[in-house]
Amino acid sequence: MRLYVRNRTNVWITFIHDTAELKEFVANYVPGRRFVVGDLSLFNQTMFNILLKFVEENPMIDCYSSQDIMNPILLSRFVEVVKDSISIAPTFSIEEFQNSSHDYLSAYSFLDGSSNDKKLRAPICRPTMLKLLLSL
Repeated sequence: MRLYVRNRTNVWITFIHDTAELKEFVANYVPGRRFVVGDLSLFNQTMFNILLKFVEENPMIDCYSSQDIMNPILLSRFVEVVKDSISIAPTFSIEEFQNSSHDYLSAYSFLDGSSNDKKLRAPICRPTMLKLLLSL
């Protein structure tokens, strides 16, 4: 059994949204077929309890989660955890940067097209100076 955390490469995920859907999946499951069930980060406690019993009886079931799972009982059921690191997508917006917290991470994500030298100076600049700095 595997747990995929933010890793969706070469995996077909059967997304389950509520308790009724999970119960229907369990009732119609054909033993021995490999499935990846997800997204565990959206499961409530009732769904976790149903899933725990189900994966103990069916070791061919893998799981997917878009966020880290903190449930130690559920984590103990998996033989392998395939995990991708968190990545922050840049947005390239000066206006959003000016409204952000002005830390280095904000400068990195909002001003990605700029050099590192400009990014390091950007958090202390006033809006007019920032536009001047980025126009160089």
